[in-house]
Amino acid sequence: MQRSASDVAWFTDAVLKFLDIQFYEPYSRVVDLSEGIQFPKWCLDVKMNIVHNCVDKVQSTDIGNQLSVVGWGKRSDEIFN
Repeated sequence: MQRSASDVAWFTDAVLKFLDIQFYEPYSRVVDLSEGIQFPKWCLDVKMNIVHNCVDKVQSTDIGNQLSVVGWGKRSDEIFN
C-alpha cells in the first residue's frame, strides 16, 4: 500500500501487467508527473487498441463467449450489448 502511493510509476506498471493490457508500441514512460500529481500524463508515446484489450484478446479463450462490453445510451432504460 505504501509503495503504491509513493511510487506511482511502479504501481501503474504493475497494474497494467497484471491486467494484461497489451500495446502495439510500448510506453516510453508509464507516468509523467512533471506538472504535479494532480495532472498526470499516463503511458507516454503508447499505441494501443482498446477493442483488442477489451474483446479481441479473449475471443479464443475460455471466456471468449462471455459478455465483454456493456453500453448505455442517453436514456437510462436504453441498454445494449
